[in-house]
Amino acid sequence: MQELKVRKKDQSQEDWSYDKLLASIGKAGVEIKEAQIIASKIESWAGSSSENGIVDSEKLREKVFEVMKDTHPAEADSYQVFRKS
Repeated sequence: MQELKVRKKDQSQEDWSYDKLLASIGKAGVEIKEAQIIASKIESWAGSSSENGIVDSEKLREKVFEVMKDTHPAEADSYQVFRKS
């Protein structure tokens, strides 16, 4: 996988972190094995959807919610509320 960066709201960039993604999904209440599956899907999506190796944090949040809502709707709602606060 290429080196990925995440562009934050303030336009700053930080290195992609699978662990940070996994932790945020886990904090929404998804069990670790399921969270790993979701995080892997998101990481794959980010690698193919990035522009010049950069993925926008808002698009990233939207994709996480989209992937979670079908199999973990309550946790997806928790994730969305947590990310907005």
